[in-house]
Amino acid sequence: MSDKHPIRNGVIATVVGGVILAALGLLWPPAKRLLAWIGMILGTGVTLPFWVFVVSLAVITGVVIALRRSLALSNETIDSLETKPRSPQIGIHAAQTGSHVRSVPEEPDEGIKVSRLEVEALRRIAKEDDAPLYLDTLKRSLGITNIRLQSVLDRLTELDLVEVDEGDEVVFLTAKGREFVLVYRLAR
Repeated sequence: MSDKHPIRNGVIATVVGGVILAALGLLWPPAKRLLAWIGMILGTGVTLPFWVFVVSLAVITGVVIALRRSLALSNETIDSLETKPRSPQIGIHAAQTGSHVRSVPEEPDEGIKVSRLEVEALRRIAKEDDAPLYLDTLKRSLGITNIRLQSVLDRLTELDLVEVDEGDEVVFLTAKGREFVLVYRLAR
């Protein structure tokens, strides 16, 4: 169960803890000396060599870069798509494969496999509310290169979810794509 008011609860816990410690210091004199000793230890200054600061900064920078790369790789997966279909006869079944794709059935027995990037493309196209979307706008909003965009659009066209008009350089959803977007709540 998630906490709906973490800041408020943290402030309340801190105040209650302070009141308990103050009361403990008044009721039991050794606790007062212990709290004073802990305060003295925490308030003591410590001199560190400059190289410790530089090494710490380098380690923190390395961790931040590694976390950013890890998050970028995790954005390629579809695992964060936690939608439920509106239609009871169509369900989502996760396919545990190395490419982290989710199987989305067209019919109760068949499935369409879409990647996270393909879902994000469908979500962005659906945001236009059935108006054509310029390919350049889609590329910039997804933050991908032309070749990746072409690969995604080829795959979505193959699945008959989108249609690309190369002359006008626009993309729009097909009837099947609109149904897919509505069933899996990609249009907001």
